[in-house]
Amino acid sequence: MIYRYYAERGGWRLVVLLHEGRKWIRLLEVSTFEVYRLPVREIGRLRPVDLPPKRTARKIAQRRAFLNRCQMRFSRRAVQTAISRLNGAARRPENETY
Repeated sequence: MIYRYYAERGGWRLVVLLHEGRKWIRLLEVSTFEVYRLPVREIGRLRPVDLPPKRTARKIAQRRAFLNRCQMRFSRRAVQTAISRLNGAARRPENETY
C-alpha cells in the first residue's frame, strides 16, 4: 500500500499505490501529490515501507487542507482515493490476507 519508489530524477520517493491494472499502475507521491502512471513491469522498483496507514492518511489529509488554503492545484480525486485506501487498510485485521 505505502511504498518507496526510486525515480531517476530525485531518488527515493514515498508513494501510495492507487490502482494496479493489467498494464499500468498509478502512484500518488505523498509530498507533492503528483500522480505517476507506470507500466506494471516497474512494480519491481517499489519497496514496501513499514508506516502506519492511519497516520499516513492523516498526514495526507493535513497536506491536502494546506494546499487547499494556498489554492494550489492537485488531483483531488487521487488524493481522496489514497486516503480512503489507507483508511481501509488500517481497518483490516493483520492476520487476514486479501
